[in-house]
Amino acid sequence: MGVQSSGKSTLLNLMFGTRLRASAGMCTRGVNIQLLKAEDRSEYDYVVILDSEGVRAPEFSGSEGATWRDNRLATFSILPADATIIMINNEEDTAAREVLPIVMLAYQQSELAAKSTNQLKTKLFFVYTRIDTNEKKSIPATLPYDYLRPENINSLIKLIRDELVDRFARGGVTLRCSEPCPLCGSPCRAAAGHTTDPSEDKRRHDCDYQPSGLFGTYDYNTRQLVSDSCSTNILGNYTFPFTSIRDQRPYSQFGICFPTWKQPPPLTTNANEVGQYIFYHYQNELAQYHKCEPCTNVPSSFNRSLDELEQKQKNVIAGITSE
Repeated sequence: MGVQSSGKSTLLNLMFGTRLRASAGMCTRGVNIQLLKAEDRSEYDYVVILDSEGVRAPEFSGSEGATWRDNRLATFSILPADATIIMINNEEDTAAREVLPIVMLAYQQSELAAKSTNQLKTKLFFVYTRIDTNEKKSIPATLPYDYLRPENINSLIKLIRDELVDRFARGGVTLRCSEPCPLCGSPCRAAAGHTTDPSEDKRRHDCDYQPSGLFGTYDYNTRQLVSDSCSTNILGNYTFPFTSIRDQRPYSQFGICFPTWKQPPPLTTNANEVGQYIFYHYQNELAQYHKCEPCTNVPSSFNRSLDELEQKQKNVIAGITSE
């Protein structure tokens, strides 16, 4: 369980060797089920893997049934399962804090609770993505069962979140939100926790729009990685499928369709020059990683030199701005 684009399908592929479709900007629809034969297990012969659609879908934001939909998805993901993995991006745990108590409340009022002396049999595994591996020891491996009571869910998540944030803060490092753009996959550059800021503008996600092929976005006809971003697509008057393939929206309505994100600025080229350099010089590696075809029309302007990028970084550190 987790929000859209939190890496649920990718994690299942890595853990169980499944072949669920997964790439940046791609979201699971409905529930994908795979039956795996168990090896060296006398207790059972098969394992059923359920890959569910993410909660907090932008296309349902503000709609009347959005909360009901999220609660139903979470309940389906947890109560029938022997084990559930809950994905959390950095410290952005709002969805988990809001949904988990509802699931626990539904369980306590169900026949399942009465038959199992009110103890939830499902094992919950909290997976924090986009965390520095040097900090992994700061996350407790196990926690007392009492934490899984509805009234303690908030404390559980806050405990882990605060520990991680404090460790980064003491090291002089600012955690970034890193929430992927729902279309091109570029990570949010705002500080972690910005979604709770009193300012509506600061609560919205924002990013340096880079070639979306860096994050696995490809042309569905050619399967080639694409060099465009949301910003460049605005000037090109391109559209994207919103609630369905037939529901095409112009990129100029990005901020309306995804109200938790800022409207991308219209740009003639992608703003992040390091991203341009990587996309130009590492096509084969990117294509192999994302299991796509290399882009054959990379703009020549992306061919930047390392010396140029290094000098610009030194200027930024020294506070020198270009005219």
